Amino acid sequence: MQNTAIQSVGNYVDDIRNIIHAARDKTYSAVNAAMGEAYWLIGKRIVEEEQQGKQRADYGKEIIKKLSRTLSQEFGSGFCERNLRDYRQFYLIFRDEDPIWRTACAKLTWSHFRRLLRVPDREVRQYYLTEAAEQHWTVKTLDRNISTLYYQRLLSSQKKGWFYSPASDCIIAHFIYTFLLHKKGFINGKLC
Repeated sequence: MQNTAIQSVGNYVDDIRNIIHAARDKTYSAVNAAMGEAYWLIGKRIVEEEQQGKQRADYGKEIIKKLSRTLSQEFGSGFCERNLRDYRQFYLIFRDEDPIWRTACAKLTWSHFRRLLRVPDREVRQYYLTEAAEQHWTVKTLDRNISTLYYQRLLSSQKKGWFYSPASDCIIAHFIYTFLLHKKGFINGKLC
């Protein structure tokens, strides 16, 4: 009888933990979405100010430098020139891909997006954006996958027919098995 009471308390505490974790996850998602939208809108406004209705911006106006000084005094260090340039680039890269980044915004941090800004190819960037959001990649995983050309290797392996098939599993398993046997001093199942 006492075990049932302890188990009930344990379930009660676990339920509360789950509620707290779910609330935190929702909060992180809401904050990430709000930050992403704010940075995109800031970037949009910077581009509009730079171009003033023209096709291209006039150079030498120092809009970002002046804006950085003003915003940093009021809001702190998150508005340095580098960040403002990133917000501007964020808008320029994702202005035509509105639904894609907005969906991913709740699942990814600004650090994810900053890393994605450095991917020059649109198709490759979209792949990493989608995969990072759907697979819950950390920034470190995203960075590693971009740095090691994961997308390009995946495409290359599909073209060669090595992406996935039961036969390729058998071939790979054979090589691994053979490697492990040689590693332990076995050849053809006999100890050497």
